[in-house]
Amino acid sequence: MDIIFQSGEFYGGDSSFWTNLINVVAAMLGAVISGLIAIWIFKKGLKEQAKREQDIKTKRYKELESHFFHLISFMDSAINQQVNEIARSSQALKNFGNKKLALRIVPALNTNEVNSISNEDLYKMFVSNRIGEADDKASDFLNIKNCFRHIDEIKIYFGNFNQTLFKRLEENRLKWNQNLKALMELYNKLCSRGHFK
Repeated sequence: MDIIFQSGEFYGGDSSFWTNLINVVAAMLGAVISGLIAIWIFKKGLKEQAKREQDIKTKRYKELESHFFHLISFMDSAINQQVNEIARSSQALKNFGNKKLALRIVPALNTNEVNSISNEDLYKMFVSNRIGEADDKASDFLNIKNCFRHIDEIKIYFGNFNQTLFKRLEENRLKWNQNLKALMELYNKLCSRGHFK
């Protein structure tokens, strides 16, 4: 076996500069087109995923908004009951002989469920996801939050009012009973002496 060493340029058959250039350009063009298609598919997938996530958020906020308005409806009914209860207690105070002087706080007047909805979710429901002027929407949002704070403050006030009312009633009832006992003793003394016939 003979070993032959050759140096120099070797060309395969009939290839030319233009053929090689076309092959290189075709390979590069195929790679660029494949890359662009891959990027387009990736971006389309990202857009579809973002749309699905947005649809889930929108559905969640619609359900949360519906829940919120149901809670408001229940609270509206409870507030009307509380107003009637205040009117009844006021009338009972006018007719002191009435033994039911306590102001009943309507149990349904409960803001805990509404307060459990995060401020971020309420803000998105009433400001971010609504059409209209930003200042008006923000003002409505603050008014809603303030209404619930006021309802909580009123409930605390009426609870304190009930405690004060009972405390004063018991103090005065004790004085009344003591004074009534003294008056009865005086009346009995006067009757026994013959002052009253």
